[in-house]
This record gives sequence, structure tokens and C-alpha cells, in this order.
Amino acid sequence: MSTYLYDKALLEKIQNWTSTTGLHVYGVDETRQLWETMIDDSGKDEPISFPFITLNRNLGFEIVNDGTTKRPLSYDGYTKDVNFDKKISTVINEIPVSLTYQIDVFTRYAKEAEILAKNLVFNIVNYPALEIEIPKVNIPHTAVIELDDQIEDSSHISEVFVRGNFTRLTMRVVIPDAHLFDVRELHNVELDFRINDKYEP
Repeated sequence: MSTYLYDKALLEKIQNWTSTTGLHVYGVDETRQLWETMIDDSGKDEPISFPFITLNRNLGFEIVNDGTTKRPLSYDGYTKDVNFDKKISTVINEIPVSLTYQIDVFTRYAKEAEILAKNLVFNIVNYPALEIEIPKVNIPHTAVIELDDQIEDSSHISEVFVRGNFTRLTMRVVIPDAHLFDVRELHNVELDFRINDKYEP
């Protein structure tokens, strides 16, 4: 699977945007285990402190195939390297998919949440490019982040926290041109052609 490449790239992009704010951004894997306590690297329980941002994604995805511009390259694929000495070719197969993420901004106060959410919206709209690197072949791939129209106040929805003790703003983003990548080495097949230049009627 290649979806984790986009999880990591989107998390790092948000972390870069918020690096001067001092807040923590929890990635997809961290968010699933967030609601009781966060376990730090030393193994000690660390209480959750506001403000923070969570990035979440349903493990499913949508396969995109419109028959024209977005077609699976899962049969012959794209040949990157051909090693004639070892008779091996490196082939990249890919299938276009769409990934949907939910970004939640948690703060104590509404004004603080609005400021953080506003900054995220501006950054996503102005800098939508998301760059990943295809494993094994180190080829860059650029996708686009699309922001959903609605920014919702979801403070009333709480997995753990007591309602009314915090503000939660929710936005959803889609990466419509993500890909599943499959990189493998295939053995080349040699064909021996012989031409008979003698013509016999």
C-alpha cells in the first residue's frame, strides 16, 4: 500500500505550517489512540494539553478510473530502469485513488480555534501541492490537496473530553490524485531474430 506516503506527507506539511506555534499535530496512527492518553517515547503517560490538531483518515479509499486521463497502469506499467547486464527491468505499476482526511483543531477557547483554523485554510488554499517520493525508485510525485467547503463546529462531538470544556473545529480535505504504487523488478526476455536473405521462388 502507498496511502501511508500521503499520510506522512500531509502530517509533515501541517507540522511545518504550525512549527512556530508550539502546538502538537497528531498523525493518522496517533489519532486513533489519542483519546485516553498519549504515550511518549519513554513509555510514560503524558496528559493531553491544548491546543492541538489531529489528522485522521478512514482506512478505505476510492479507486479512480474515468477511462481517459486516470487509468490504472497495472499490466505493463512504466519501465524506469533496464539493466541489460543483469537482464532485469524496474517496473512501476500505479492505480489512481482518492483519499479523504479529517483535520480537527482542538483549543480551550473559540477565538483561538478560529485563528488556527483560518491559518490552516489559507495555507491549504495557497499551497495545495503535496509531494511524496515513490519508494525504491526515488521518483517524486506531486498530488493536490482540495479543501471541503464547510468548516464545522464539532465541539459537541466528543470521544473523551467533557462537553463544553473545549472548542473543536473540523475541516475535511481530499487528495483526488493519489496513487497506489507497486514497484518490482522483472526479468527481461531476449528474442533471437534471424533473417534469411536467400529468396527461393
